[in-house]
Amino acid sequence: MRNVLVILSAIAISLVYYWIAPTFVSGDYAPILSLVVVPLLFGALVGYFFVGRLWSKLALVCLLPLSHVVVFGGDPAKPGLENLIALIEVAPLWIGCVVAHMMARKRRESTPAVH
Repeated sequence: MRNVLVILSAIAISLVYYWIAPTFVSGDYAPILSLVVVPLLFGALVGYFFVGRLWSKLALVCLLPLSHVVVFGGDPAKPGLENLIALIEVAPLWIGCVVAHMMARKRRESTPAVH
């Protein structure tokens, strides 16, 4: 249940970000920010708050770009481009998720057990 709440929250926050980002992000930095930095941060946050094995986390993280394609759709002049962008977005999401998973795992291993 926790993973469902985390992914729904991440989807809602990312949709709001991508909806309002064009108003405050400069055109020069928009591609790097929207395709690398923000997905990396979202992947790290989601990977930290998810519970379970890494593979299940990576599978759930794929719902973020899928939701962007479903909600924002595509450009009729460039069919299929939204799918390519979603695929590109998966890599930083996975990197962030793996880094957060490894950090959380290391933190759990270094914390002494309380009896």
